Amino acid sequence: MKTPYSPIALRAWLCGAALLSLVGTASSQPARLWEAFNDHHPNANPDLTSPNATGYSMRVNKDGGILRDIQTGEQLAAGFFVSVESDGNAAPDDFGADAEPDPGSPADLLFKGKVDIGNDGLPGLHALTHMKLILNFYGLDPDRRYDLRGTVCRGGSYDDRWSVFSITGAENYVAAHVDGSKNKNLFTKASFPASDLQPNQVALNTGHNKAGSLVGWDNIEPVPVLDPDGNDSFGFQIVGEQYGGVAPFGNPAAGVATKYGYGLNALYLAEVEASGNLRITENPENIRAAAGKTAKFSAAATSTLAITYQWQKSAGGADYTDIPGATSPDYTTPALNVAEDGTKFRCSMKSGADHTTTGEATLTVDGVIPTVVSATASIHFNSIYVAFSEAMKLEQLPVADSYKVSGGVKVNSAVVLDPSTVRLITSDYGPGTALTVTVSGVEDLAGNSLPADSKASFKSFSLAKGFVGFDLWKSIVGGLVSDLRNSALYPDGYDVDYPITGLDSTLIIPSGPLNAYGARMRTWITPTESGDYEFFLDADEAGEVRISLEDDTFDSIDTVDNTPIATDATVADGFKESGAPSTSAPITLEAGHSYPLQVIYKEVNGGDFARVAWRLVGDATPAAELQPISGDVLSYYGPTAAIQISAQPDGKLLLEWGGKILESSDDLLAWTEETGLTSPATFAAADKHKFYRTR
Repeated sequence: MKTPYSPIALRAWLCGAALLSLVGTASSQPARLWEAFNDHHPNANPDLTSPNATGYSMRVNKDGGILRDIQTGEQLAAGFFVSVESDGNAAPDDFGADAEPDPGSPADLLFKGKVDIGNDGLPGLHALTHMKLILNFYGLDPDRRYDLRGTVCRGGSYDDRWSVFSITGAENYVAAHVDGSKNKNLFTKASFPASDLQPNQVALNTGHNKAGSLVGWDNIEPVPVLDPDGNDSFGFQIVGEQYGGVAPFGNPAAGVATKYGYGLNALYLAEVEASGNLRITENPENIRAAAGKTAKFSAAATSTLAITYQWQKSAGGADYTDIPGATSPDYTTPALNVAEDGTKFRCSMKSGADHTTTGEATLTVDGVIPTVVSATASIHFNSIYVAFSEAMKLEQLPVADSYKVSGGVKVNSAVVLDPSTVRLITSDYGPGTALTVTVSGVEDLAGNSLPADSKASFKSFSLAKGFVGFDLWKSIVGGLVSDLRNSALYPDGYDVDYPITGLDSTLIIPSGPLNAYGARMRTWITPTESGDYEFFLDADEAGEVRISLEDDTFDSIDTVDNTPIATDATVADGFKESGAPSTSAPITLEAGHSYPLQVIYKEVNGGDFARVAWRLVGDATPAAELQPISGDVLSYYGPTAAIQISAQPDGKLLLEWGGKILESSDDLLAWTEETGLTSPATFAAADKHKFYRTR
């Protein structure tokens, strides 16, 4: 059996190895003397959690322990322990289904095969109890420097669950965070000035980090601390808290009121050679630039002596080479071309006998020109949804003056829904109106501008058979229907609206990914046979159904005099037989008469949906076998045909449809499902005819 190294012997062995590796490589990056990984919830499968990684929980007081070298499995002198500060000594919850980060994302590239990020269980952080989850590192060498990375990836799209991480108790450090997203799901004060973060802080959307963004700092100088036994040592702290400030998207304040932020569940620490008095204070950042434009990289350092700079680049995985004349703290490239995509840059610095190299930055060169894909109407005739072909700059998307609408329609404001979709809040334009939206002054993430005179045309919805109006309110606290009704945002402050083709919310919102919201479905229901009907509701978490028998409009459907005919406060248990609260008493309806029907449901967490069925009294079909009411007896504002096709300025065809499945055919005999598409979608014009249908 191999004899373990003592901390002193191990350090001496590593120093010798490092000195040997540095001979003749003055411009190389500081040598990593060891690397260690910790998995908050390790997996027994060695392909997911490395046997050389540690598996300490990072949730409650005294969690943690001594780290191991990932290469050798040997114990190190370095370790960490957890301490928690909160009102009433509350501990972070052990909560949530994790998710694997996207393949090729920063977190995937760093942790795959070493830490199983997707193994369930996360430390849940609560701002309401002023909770701080502190990782206290100790056993570090004051003559070395340390690089740290961490991440967390909750399963589901919880855009309101943000955390802020702070580095404290370090003499010096350099921010080295990596945003793997296209919509800033990780930001600092520098990258998102609207925030109130401090220089030592970074905010991460811990509730939806499939992009695999990384929290990190380089060149951390440890300071005197106490180890878990109260002995003198050297280290620093990483503090995790729930974040409730402003963010590029989502509503962290609502996340504070409803649920959690999350602590780290994957951790990386590396010991590196120090660079004497030469201390890097700013690493160059990754840049996405448009072809034909330039990119400016910056680095900064401090020293008691003069500093010289030499920028270097590496293309296609080749060795780094000096860039002639690039000897300043900043380096601006010549005009770029797409062949330079993926080139890496770094800056080598010298000061007296000391030398070091910054972290590397990757250049992405984008030569694709963005386009306006579509414009879609609102069922309320006061909004227009504009979709782009790719992610656009978040600071430009909400500028109302960038959008002009024909027909005298005024754009009052613009709300970003995601990096490639914006909702225009407009003056009323009424049903059945042909409109054109013109967009200017909006660039993609690289700085490519939309083509001049970028337009999208559409026709606003008309009252049509086969549709239900669907409204969604995001970030609504609570699990009761009354929580939506009592919100200041109800009834007019919905976030998005859609026409759907049946009384089934999953036609537009799949059950599971979205949480903490309220929704409403409205339609006119027209029976083909007179008689007494029972209505059946199945909702998660809570829901209600109302119908207006005296008023043909929706004006009185929300009044106190019009009480719900069915309510459901249970979770995902199907349609129930007569007598259950979720099943109405028989209601007499006349054939051919259209009755306003409204469904409201409220979602907190997990599965979410609302479905409504009906049954004529005397029908022997068991309630459990009933299907949601389909569009053949429903009507609301939607496309005037089940499928609408319109020509776009770029020569392509825009298809809009109301069904759940779109199928195409060349001969009206054989039909093929068009998978992976959502309405609206664009198609290149074909040389021969093609038929479409929806169901």
